[in-house]
This record gives sequence, structure tokens and C-alpha cells, in this order.
Amino acid sequence: METNPEYRAAWLAEHRKGDNLGYLHHDYMNDSVFSVAFECKNQYRKECLVKHLEEWRNFGGVSSAVISARMGIDIRSVWRIEKNPLNVTINTIARYAHACGLKISLEMI
Repeated sequence: METNPEYRAAWLAEHRKGDNLGYLHHDYMNDSVFSVAFECKNQYRKECLVKHLEEWRNFGGVSSAVISARMGIDIRSVWRIEKNPLNVTINTIARYAHACGLKISLEMI
């Protein structure tokens, strides 16, 4: 992994997104051990959120069709949310919870 000052300066000059640490992410993602660990963590997050959505729907006793109607979106969109919730906004997750008859709150910790 290349993290020397010259490399950082060259990376920042090339990508010119300001003073950020994107070069580290880029380097780490090229490291096979780190990238596997990163993907496992994302997969775990996805599985946890999928499980929560399923629990919310069961708790509310509603089907995907009912959620679809309550959210004002087509059922295929509900299925996409349920299949890969990491690709949706927090607002969409909150709307999904509301369609299940729940309220959620977010807390900064």
C-alpha cells in the first residue's frame, strides 16, 4: 500500500476533490485482505437491514402490496428496497417503516 507524501500529493492533484483521504480508501480497496473485510462488513449491514425490514413488515401484518400502496410506489420498487436496502435513502427507510405502521427515530452517537 502506497501512502508516502508524494503519492498522496499526486493522487490529490489527479482527483482534485480537496483535502480528503480518498487515496487511502483507494489503496486499501486494492489490498485483497482489506477489500474482503470491507465487503463482508457491507454484506453484514445489508443482511441486518433486510432482517429489520422483514420484522417490521411482519410486526405490521402487511404485505408488500399494502406497503406499495401506502408508500405510493409500485410493488417492484418495494421488492428492490427489501432486496437491497443499502441502496436507498434514510427517508425511504422511514417511509417504509411508516407504511408498516411504525415510527423510527435516528440518533447521532
